[in-house]
Amino acid sequence: SFGLFAYLQAPRRRFWAAVAAIAFALSLFTKHDLIAFPLSVGVHLLIMRNWRTLAVFLATGIVAASLLLALTFHLDGPYFFRELLQPRVYSWQNLRAETFHYLLHFLVPLLVGVVVLFRDRSTPHRSFLFLLLVLTNLASVYFSGGDGVGSNIFYPPLIADLLSCVIAICGLERRALKGPHARRSFRTALTITTLSGALMVPFQIHNDVAAQLRMPAETKAAQQAIALLKSTNGPAICEDLLLCYEAGKPIGYDPYYVKDQIQRGRLQESRISAMLTAHHYAAIQINGVVDAASLAHRKGGRFTKQFLRTLLAQYRPILVTRAYSIFVPRA
Repeated sequence: SFGLFAYLQAPRRRFWAAVAAIAFALSLFTKHDLIAFPLSVGVHLLIMRNWRTLAVFLATGIVAASLLLALTFHLDGPYFFRELLQPRVYSWQNLRAETFHYLLHFLVPLLVGVVVLFRDRSTPHRSFLFLLLVLTNLASVYFSGGDGVGSNIFYPPLIADLLSCVIAICGLERRALKGPHARRSFRTALTITTLSGALMVPFQIHNDVAAQLRMPAETKAAQQAIALLKSTNGPAICEDLLLCYEAGKPIGYDPYYVKDQIQRGRLQESRISAMLTAHHYAAIQINGVVDAASLAHRKGGRFTKQFLRTLLAQYRPILVTRAYSIFVPRA
């Protein structure tokens, strides 16, 4: 957000373009999908043919990113690109689910911002706001298909939606004093955006209350699972990595990563099945209830059905709750 603010000051002083570039470089070393912000600035400068400001922006960004990359290599070793460029499965189901969740909450402010910007040509920074809306939304929808991606992938368009909506409503407020038509437009836009946010409050309260009511049982189940994991001698697999961490078990098997690599064909599932058949792991924790009856209808999760079938054949349950199941090798 600070980078966007700095860029909007750049037409008056190129110093702010450099400040924006530094802010964006810092943000990219926090979350890579924020690339939509500097991309929007760069494309806007190209469209405006503001070559000198573009040169300052690019040069400062390259220097800042290079220094941060060198610092990363110095502190953490040569793993940055290895982690960043690690391929993952692309899930259309995940794209649909996360995009729907985003639109459910922010479609109204997005539409209000677009409609007012489209109709009111006097809105400050109108062309840049349009470009920001388009690029942030397109980038986040694309990134949302990545396996394991969550709703926070839509933070950039969320910021762009709210920024555009607020600027649009403030513009309508200034014009409301000039005539009844402007006053009606201002009241309508403000009412719609306010009610769209307020309508989500009861659902969120219901979810929060339900989560609080489940907390005692889930806490007890987690404590039971941790105690049982601690009592086993040897390595363990946990779908909930926090349980293995609390039990002092080293994380040698990341269920999300392994499943993703199997789906990409980079890891042979037969090798995993062989390890289970050999009882390599002293304990395996799965979220929820896992049995032969539920396996056919099970969807999602961080284990393949072949993994779960081998698990049921080679391991027996010692804990089964609604939250967690723990299996140990059959004698």
